[in-house]
Amino acid sequence: MGSVLSYFLGFFVNQGRIDDANPVTGLTSRDVYLITNTWNKVISKPTENGIKFFMRLFEIEPKHKLAFPFKDLPTESLPSNKRFHAHVNGVMYSISSIVSSLNDVDTLVAIIDKIGRNHAKRSVDLQALKDVKRALLDVFAFMTNEELAAWSKMLDYFAKTAIIAIDDEN
Repeated sequence: MGSVLSYFLGFFVNQGRIDDANPVTGLTSRDVYLITNTWNKVISKPTENGIKFFMRLFEIEPKHKLAFPFKDLPTESLPSNKRFHAHVNGVMYSISSIVSSLNDVDTLVAIIDKIGRNHAKRSVDLQALKDVKRALLDVFAFMTNEELAAWSKMLDYFAKTAIIAIDDEN
């Protein structure tokens, strides 16, 4: 009786998601659920949160700004620059496409591959991808430890997949 009760209570506590890690991404359905739900909060203010992300990225490593079309603008002017806003929104919606494809591994790999290949010519390396992860997780400070762990796992998969595409392109 106890195991039956635990099974049904577990279903309600986990929102029907179980820990069945995807063999390609390593993400469980619970991870996907947490990433999707938290991303919905972030993407509700794409420009504001995207600006926070980029400003944090440039704080972590100022040289990353050199890879962008707004490299000649003073960093302090970026939050009010419309060209910067346009780029920020493009990145935020690229992340949305990744999040919405977490249950479709073939599409997810294709999206990340395309992003990696597009960044190869900008000399993006593994350290830059680690800095992206750090900046995003810093912006996501409002999340729980479990949510941050799911994002960390997904961003590690992103970096591993993107760097393969970058290396292939170079």
